[in-house]
Amino acid sequence: MSAEEVLAFFPENSFSRNAIESAQDEPNFGIARLVFYVSSLPSQAARERFAGIELINLVLFDGRLVELNVNYTGANSRPKRGPIWRNVDEFVNRLSEVPGLPPATVWFDRDGSSKTLRCTGFIVTALVEQGSAGTITLRIPTSYEETVRQRALAEQERKRREFKP
Repeated sequence: MSAEEVLAFFPENSFSRNAIESAQDEPNFGIARLVFYVSSLPSQAARERFAGIELINLVLFDGRLVELNVNYTGANSRPKRGPIWRNVDEFVNRLSEVPGLPPATVWFDRDGSSKTLRCTGFIVTALVEQGSAGTITLRIPTSYEETVRQRALAEQERKRREFKP
């Protein structure tokens, strides 16, 4: 998805366009991080559209969505809406029902509280911490972190070359 497609999905003024417009500048080197808090929406209708979600984190690189992180509402959320999962398998099995993903037994167990599923073109990670309503992350496997590192190194090299004592 492009930045424009992402922005069109969310209510107007949910994000600062400045974060996207300044993404190419140092120190971002192409990364724009956007955080969307459902509780900050002005209308009840808008909040209902995202019912059960506390916040959404998005990472765009060079104007394209590379990561989407959804934190569901839990016991400490306002309002308290979401279920508290006993373990990550219970959460993954429920998540898998709607989009038709494989059951938790097929997912790679990372550390007892999170599981990962590698699909063609994306990676899904589910996390359930003690007393948590759960978090799901969809990530497009790219080497954007390495590209950002290379851009930062190149910028430092440019600054060293142009330095005039």
